[in-house]
Amino acid sequence: VTNTSEKLEIDWYDPSFTPGSTVSYEHNGAAITNVKILSENGKQVNTLLTNTKYIYQYTVFFPDGAENVRFGMLIKTKSGLELGGAISAPTLSDAIVYVAPKTTMIIAFEFKTRLTPGAYFLNAGVTGCINQKETYLHRILDAAVFRVLADNRSSSVTGLVDFESVNP
Repeated sequence: VTNTSEKLEIDWYDPSFTPGSTVSYEHNGAAITNVKILSENGKQVNTLLTNTKYIYQYTVFFPDGAENVRFGMLIKTKSGLELGGAISAPTLSDAIVYVAPKTTMIIAFEFKTRLTPGAYFLNAGVTGCINQKETYLHRILDAAVFRVLADNRSSSVTGLVDFESVNP
């Protein structure tokens, strides 16, 4: 016997839920492709559960090689408010010194959904040095979109981020 009043908590992939606002800048030594969100077990998803770990993954191809390479991601709201993100190396001295020509790399950022229910966008970027100046080798705004589902706790959280506050 199953209790049908209980919410089935699963994440899933909805192929019709795609960003209509994607902007891919010109390739400048790298090409980002195959952007997706994966569950911890490797399943592609775009409808996520709160307080759950996911992996934001994309592939980068370097046709001619690159120097001082760093990768980045950013989560933002539908209105463009930047909520947070990450970079693969905090400084240029921590960057990948050299990527050989014709190299393909799979980039993965783990994140936990501490966001309130709604739709959010992900950006993807790769930087490197050209003539000793750091620049974007490729960048995609609104590369992916995901929605966060409501759960039992969601109704008591205000704002965009769930700080896991508890009543005294």
